[in-house]
Amino acid sequence: MRDIPQDAEITLTTLHGSYRYRVDSTMVVEPQAVEVLADSPDAILTLVTCYPFDFIGHAPKRFIVRARKIPGAG
Repeated sequence: MRDIPQDAEITLTTLHGSYRYRVDSTMVVEPQAVEVLADSPDAILTLVTCYPFDFIGHAPKRFIVRARKIPGAG
């Protein structure tokens, strides 16, 4: 996930079908920055993982990927 470029395509597959998203942004935030999870009127996929990526233990930050659903793509 560390090298995911802007405009990369992500396919999310569930029991109900596959959905395609395009990456809008990536960012590093503090763990308490919960506004990155706020509701949106758009179909947004938010991926969260610990940062730095190779940190062992309770990581001090979070890496966020935000992607918007591609219209007509599932």
